[in-house]
Amino acid sequence: MVVAVREDPQGDLFDDRERAALRLADIIAGDHKKATDDLFDDLRDHFTEPEIIALGWRISIFTGYGRFCAVLGLDSAGNTCAIAEAAGS
Repeated sequence: MVVAVREDPQGDLFDDRERAALRLADIIAGDHKKATDDLFDDLRDHFTEPEIIALGWRISIFTGYGRFCAVLGLDSAGNTCAIAEAAGS
């Protein structure tokens, strides 16, 4: 399933609700300016307004976390942050 998210997020392994959520994640993580009224109309077919907000919030948190880890050079779990090492010495 994880490979399918990367290779075919709009494929048959996912139902309409999951595909809508994956589209939102792709747009938030990629080009957020592509978040159109059509996207939110589609999301409303599958989620309530509070669910859309919660989903967007979680996507944003994890996207930001991933980008911050990349900036720090933490490209895999278990690596040590150079900033923390310098502060501890």
